Amino acid sequence: YHSSWDEVAATSKIGSKMSVSIQTSNPVGASSIPGASSTPAPGVSSIMSVSGIACPNFISDDNNCGIAYLTFNVENGNDVFVTIKAEEADRNAVLSAFVIDAPDPEKTIKNAQPVDGDMHYDESLGLTWQAASGAVSHDVYLGTDFDSVNTATTASADIFKGNQKTTTYALKNLSYTVPAYWWRVDEHLASGEVVKGETIAFRPRRLAFPTAEGYGRFATGGRGGRIVEVTNLNDSGEGSLRQALEVEKGPRTVIFRVGGVIALDKRISIPGDGGDVYVAGQTAPGDGITIIHYPIGAYGAKDVIIRDIRCRVGDYSGKRTDLGNKKPEAMDGIGMANCYNSIVDHCSISWTTDEGVSTRGARSITYQHNLIAEGLNASIHYNDQTKDHSGYQRHAYGASISGNKGSFHHNLLTNFTARTWSMAGSADKNNKYLGFIDITNNVVYNFYNRMTDGGCKQVNFVNNYYKMGPVSLRQLPTDPSDPFYWPQNDPGDQGVNNNPGGVKSSMWYTWEQTGNKLGFFQIDGNEMCYPDMQMAYLNGNKEVDINGKTIMGTSMEENWANVGKPKGINYYTGNPTTLADLRSNTPFFPSYVKTETADQAYSSVLSNVGANKPKLDKYDLRYISEVKNGTYTYEGSVDHLKGIIDSQDDAGGYPVYPEVKAPADSDGDGIIDSWEKSHNLNPNDASDANKCTLTSGLYTNLEYYLNVLAGDYDDHNDSDDSDDYSTSAISVSQTPASINNSDSIKIAASENAFTKPVDVSIKEDAAVKQTILDAIKTNGVKLPADAAIFPLEINVFVKGTETKIQPMQGESVKFTIPIPTELLPDKEKVVVVRVINGKLEVLPTKLVQENSVYCVEFSADHFSPYALVVDKNNVLAGVAGSAASSAGTGKRNPGTGASERSVSLNMLYLPAEIKAKRKY
Repeated sequence: YHSSWDEVAATSKIGSKMSVSIQTSNPVGASSIPGASSTPAPGVSSIMSVSGIACPNFISDDNNCGIAYLTFNVENGNDVFVTIKAEEADRNAVLSAFVIDAPDPEKTIKNAQPVDGDMHYDESLGLTWQAASGAVSHDVYLGTDFDSVNTATTASADIFKGNQKTTTYALKNLSYTVPAYWWRVDEHLASGEVVKGETIAFRPRRLAFPTAEGYGRFATGGRGGRIVEVTNLNDSGEGSLRQALEVEKGPRTVIFRVGGVIALDKRISIPGDGGDVYVAGQTAPGDGITIIHYPIGAYGAKDVIIRDIRCRVGDYSGKRTDLGNKKPEAMDGIGMANCYNSIVDHCSISWTTDEGVSTRGARSITYQHNLIAEGLNASIHYNDQTKDHSGYQRHAYGASISGNKGSFHHNLLTNFTARTWSMAGSADKNNKYLGFIDITNNVVYNFYNRMTDGGCKQVNFVNNYYKMGPVSLRQLPTDPSDPFYWPQNDPGDQGVNNNPGGVKSSMWYTWEQTGNKLGFFQIDGNEMCYPDMQMAYLNGNKEVDINGKTIMGTSMEENWANVGKPKGINYYTGNPTTLADLRSNTPFFPSYVKTETADQAYSSVLSNVGANKPKLDKYDLRYISEVKNGTYTYEGSVDHLKGIIDSQDDAGGYPVYPEVKAPADSDGDGIIDSWEKSHNLNPNDASDANKCTLTSGLYTNLEYYLNVLAGDYDDHNDSDDSDDYSTSAISVSQTPASINNSDSIKIAASENAFTKPVDVSIKEDAAVKQTILDAIKTNGVKLPADAAIFPLEINVFVKGTETKIQPMQGESVKFTIPIPTELLPDKEKVVVVRVINGKLEVLPTKLVQENSVYCVEFSADHFSPYALVVDKNNVLAGVAGSAASSAGTGKRNPGTGASERSVSLNMLYLPAEIKAKRKY
């Protein structure tokens, strides 16, 4: 087979009709295509031609394509010439596909669901299709191998599912770990002809991991593929992260066999053909993985999962002396432009010189639980107002986001001047706006002069929490020396001193609409004056001042009272766009996020955000502390904005972490030997990683291991043979009198749970018991009258003092406490409850033995009234937050407050001395 194309001068006009002709020694004919005609060429019997094939400007469905179908016989030694051309000389026609040896599309099924290549199909929908014209019945085939399904006949017992008159087929009990299913429908026509259909691939969808939410929640991320190990911290070459992401292809999971800092020489971008990959940052030992100097992300890739990666870019590229005349790049942190079915979870991004995040053109993506912070302001971003991009531009911007659809929830954005968020939708060739995004339960702190602005076709903006910081403006800058000063007659996008002239900025429209105050949201509406409108649904959002005082309530009306003035005109009325034109009072689409109130989101985000596995680093701890306390630590060295830095050097410079190697993984299956042994897997058999012996078919053993490491749920069967321990200065100061064998009490915490040595007090308390009883009553729980309740007042003090403290954000303390004598007869029914904010919660518990003493084991991330309760009748099982005796406990669960993050992986219990260890 050979092809050659004549060079033609393309014009900017599209939309021509197309013709196709076949010249061969033995043409057969052409089907009757609607809107097209087929005739032999005049005087040339060897040519068959089809003309008048409509070519739409823009399509999103194959059924809307122009189609021609011609049949001919091929003879050995005789050439076949196919001519495809536009029928109008001044226009272009776009050829999307040219297929040989395919059935007539008019005689085969249409609108097949799932479509070919759908790796995220909802099994409950079954197989559905539209019958071909004249079809009277349908043969259905289904299997797990292309060749078997493609060549199957009605005699293929395991694959042929029968002949039927209906156009649906139910799917049941499909495997999540099969690489793909294949299906085919052959049409029986009234004429008696049986037309073989296309063989179509699909895969049933399943959450990427248990806490995945939003529109990217079904990313496959290398499921069932091979392991690629990162064994060094080099920029490139064998064993590098770049090799794993840019060079390696196919379904794969990237496991870090080393922890530390990767200093890049250029950006890492997963290419379009390099998707179906899981970047498992939670597997990195030591202090985890931190990437500096350049970004990491993906462009045009599908099914990407990135978890627990830190990216701290900085101005390194602008200070390089080896680039010659190359201009510095404006760089984001972890971007996913044009990607689809992908998710970024629990990552930390800072010191970017463009935006922290960019997702323009993406489809079905999620950004969740990420900490996006401290963009560089007066730094190395090129000036986009000059033709050659010479000069620099202030650009401490948060995120430019879009998607169809895109989910952005439970993220923290802090210390940015603008774009928190920027809605970066575009338009299609039919002048219809694009961008369908859901922005829910995010926290934004210390914004300067612009908050959420820009435009997308449809935006859900729900229950977000905005907190002013020390640099947040409440009135227009009036000092002409201010680099962000806007004179009313010349409001440039960056301030007249930084960017003289220009069109009114989104910020200016916001100030105009809301009466000289900074509105928290502005959507363009119809800036391009298209026959369309960008619209938004707002509800439940809250704004507070630096001290936490509410300045914008959560009602829909109060939200809309703080929305900026839209742009453009209403195409249909000819009048300027109004807020009423772009307002929706109902969500455009479901969020698929466990939505909290804005106040709840503020609490849960601050306790479960960023790359907190294996632990939060000092930068993320600082960001969280600043938000919580309404403070700032550093200011820029150029503009001196509080909390808005101009170089990473303003905040102490790039991180330095030791290079640490991971524990042994003898079979190279991505799971360390000690974990395999403790879970009855074979550390010398790599094949068990992709089996499903631990989760009854839902997740592979490797995926389950990664879920546990990431904190999606507790795993109570973990052990570790690492010898890297660090003493945690924790001591028990008191114990309840009725708890015998006090030497069996174990208390453990990760090494960064407390910043100072502490004493832990555990004692029985009557007031605590009453608090527990009140909460039980308030929550509608009816315990038997003789139910045994043993109250525990747990407090932590700075060692040698009476000053109470809590664990650091995102950290837990694990307690192993002997069961009191009076509860021992019902030891297997003992559960742990606590009261927090007046609500009763049931905690994950485990019955264990220490020195032959029965103990109850549980984790605490907030010290409040606790109790051991004998729950003989299991009446507490339905209480909110109940996770007692559950395999899926302690999980990273948005909406449940602080995350326990698999504390059992971080602890070691020693009878003689209480210690904590750093988990590799």
